Formats: sequence, C-alpha cells, structure tokens
Amino acid sequence: VNPMGGVTGCLPMLGQFPILIGFYGMLTVAVELRGAPFFGWIQDLSRADPLYITPLLMGVTMFAQQMMAMSKVKDPVQQQQQRFMMIMPVVFTVICINLPSGLVLYWFINNLLGIGQQWLVNRHTGKMEASIAAAGGSSQGKKLQANKPAPDGPVQQVKPAKQGKRRGIAPAELLTCAA
Repeated sequence: VNPMGGVTGCLPMLGQFPILIGFYGMLTVAVELRGAPFFGWIQDLSRADPLYITPLLMGVTMFAQQMMAMSKVKDPVQQQQQRFMMIMPVVFTVICINLPSGLVLYWFINNLLGIGQQWLVNRHTGKMEASIAAAGGSSQGKKLQANKPAPDGPVQQVKPAKQGKRRGIAPAELLTCAA
C-alpha cells in the first residue's frame, strides 16, 4: 500500500507551481507589459482576459487532455477517481477567470503541448499493444510471476523472448518462462 497514492497524480503539478507563482508575480509588476497589445482581443497580458476566451480554451484543453489520458484505464476504482477528477477543468477555469491573461495563455499552451505528448504516448502504446497481440501475447492479462514453483516442482527462471525484428529490443510484455 502506497501512503502517498492519493497525491502522486499531483506531483507533476507541484513542480510547475513555483514557475506559475513567479510568472504571476512578474505579470503583476512588469511595467513594460502593462498596456502592451499581444494578439487580437488581448490588449494587456498583465490583466484578465476581458472576453474570457483564454480561460475557456484552457478549460477545454485541460478536459481534452484528461480524456485522452484516461482512455486506457480499465480498473473500476481508477475510473471512479478519474470521473471525480473531471471537475478539475471546471475548477481551474473558474480560478483562471480573473488571473492575468499571460498566465492563462501560458497554461493553455502548456495544455496544447501536453495534448500532443499524450497523443504520441497513446499512439505508441497502441502500436506496442498491436505488435504484442500479433506476436500472440497479451498486454493486459497474462503477467508472469517470476521465481514461483511450477506445478511440477522446480523454480522457473524468467528469460526474454526472441528480440523483435524492427528494433532489436524485446518489450517487457514478451517475457517467457524457461523450463
């Protein structure tokens, strides 16, 4: 049992908070940014978005990123936790309504980059699962229990299967038991 299990999902966010707090402080005191137009409707990066477009876009991208991240989860407990976490985009949208538009824009761009990263991870995972399925293995169910006695007595040793043709690296899921 992991005593930190409830907060491990927040750890990457904790690393960003000093940057966000520093960025917020910089935007509130930077004289050269006051009144400097940025793009379209954003006429001042140190003030809140007057049309609330950037906070809404940030909330939508945060929601999309969470949906992409939880598309592969099968455990009912994790699914229930993730349904609860769907409140977070709404909470962060409400929090970001009155924050400087430069900070919200930073978070929005960060979410876009996170969506791209999650897409690449999901794509790579899909290819790995397809190659494992084609090799006759299963990426979901059959996990080896190394160094347990076999039904007929001796301890089985775990050794890697033959290496794949494409990259020469056998994924962990392709481990086989030697008699």
